[in-house]
Amino acid sequence: MNIYAILLFFQKLAICYAGTVRVTVQVNTSMPIQNVGPHFVSVALEAGIFREKRKVKHNFKFRSETMQTLAKGLSPSYIRMGGTSADFLTFSDENVETVRNTSWNLPYEMVEHDAYFNIGKDLNNYTMTASMWDETLQFMKTVGWDLIFDINVLKRENGKWEPSNALMLMKYTISKGYKLAGWELGNEPNDFRKLVGLPITPDTLGQDFVTLKGFLDNYFPNTLLLGPSTTQLSHKKAREYFTDYYIDGRTAVTEDFINPSILDKLAPEIKLGNSILKQKGSKKKIWLGETSSAFGGGAPGLSNAYVAGFMWLDKLGVCAKLGIDVVVRQSFYEGHYAMVDYDTVTPFPDYWLTFAYKNFVGGNVLNVTLDQTKGYVRMYAHCTNTRSGRYEAGSVTFYGMNLMNTTVQIALPKFHDHDLHLYLMEPGDGGLTSGSVKLNGVELSLTETGSLPNIYIPKTVRSPVKIPAQTFMFLVVPSADVSACRTDQIYKSSVP
Repeated sequence: MNIYAILLFFQKLAICYAGTVRVTVQVNTSMPIQNVGPHFVSVALEAGIFREKRKVKHNFKFRSETMQTLAKGLSPSYIRMGGTSADFLTFSDENVETVRNTSWNLPYEMVEHDAYFNIGKDLNNYTMTASMWDETLQFMKTVGWDLIFDINVLKRENGKWEPSNALMLMKYTISKGYKLAGWELGNEPNDFRKLVGLPITPDTLGQDFVTLKGFLDNYFPNTLLLGPSTTQLSHKKAREYFTDYYIDGRTAVTEDFINPSILDKLAPEIKLGNSILKQKGSKKKIWLGETSSAFGGGAPGLSNAYVAGFMWLDKLGVCAKLGIDVVVRQSFYEGHYAMVDYDTVTPFPDYWLTFAYKNFVGGNVLNVTLDQTKGYVRMYAHCTNTRSGRYEAGSVTFYGMNLMNTTVQIALPKFHDHDLHLYLMEPGDGGLTSGSVKLNGVELSLTETGSLPNIYIPKTVRSPVKIPAQTFMFLVVPSADVSACRTDQIYKSSVP
């Protein structure tokens, strides 16, 4: 065996060795390190769903009881309707089929050498009719979601945003008595040069936002104004406008989703964003407005499989700890990173993980330290969500994962003599690439009557707790009596 082989052997041995990881949470303080609201975990839906009639009526199924049940399971939630297609959308208050798929030439010529960037993107203009808008808003009201709509910023005249179509949409919305949580103007402006060959400078876009803010003050006071939504703050051009994806979906492999060095990429981006706001003296809050595991529509067979849950759960933990206000999952429906299957309306594992998160995890974020720093065991802690009435104020929920290929033990020194409620999430048949997930050994699915399952069936354990290889979990301490969790902190909303 040569030296290189010996090094690899010991590296693998280190990964395989389990031992016990001590997890300590600060309990002697009345204040959490952060506080997130009930909309912290939200979802996105591509505005491009309106391009084709079948996507709205045949696939998304706004009136489907199953779709409504699944959506209600993630309520309360913001639903951000946007994406690349948002900047090619025109609203029409005419309810006629002839308007539905009208197309025009692109407002700007494509840049030929950036053709790869636009693979899979439909860059033709299209129309959203009033009837589509009606059905969308009625669905949101039914399921308890709060809509944020992304307005087309590529409607421009003389170098400025031209707001007439947006005003038509706003006036129609008011006439129907609809309520929105907020509005956004444009999607990823730092990529407009690649997308349509049109660079819009930060100063110009800022003036466009001022114009929109004036209209919102008149028509929709006390609603959110989001933006600019940029990608990859590590890039200088993106920073001028102010990564929510880890890897390229076209090249991703299974190991990427359980690689600590890849998971570690998010925190520096968030810290940079926080630093930019601090330098500018801004008190605004940062959202991850369109985020998942892999860009390019997600990684087929991976972004919608059990293995994607490691990135998703870790992202939620990192974002809450570093003060991100809202994390918007791309997407609820459509794409390889969807939560719900495009054809069968069947939930993927990340839907169930998000459903569990919303049930077990509350808003007050606690400081957690681990006695190992390799990154293969990752843990976070919040006060427990008490809205269901299953747990009392003062309870704590730990959540996290074991990325190693063997069992580890999680020791909680502060709660060594407490009964702990373990909710362990493991893959169904197929291992890491399974399309299903088990909670304490029972595969999660809708019941025979079409309702959501009861997930409050814990396994009672004591510290140290065994966590199997490559699994994630929630661990509730019902009688923790932590000061910061005895009463809910006042959440400072982004809404003005």
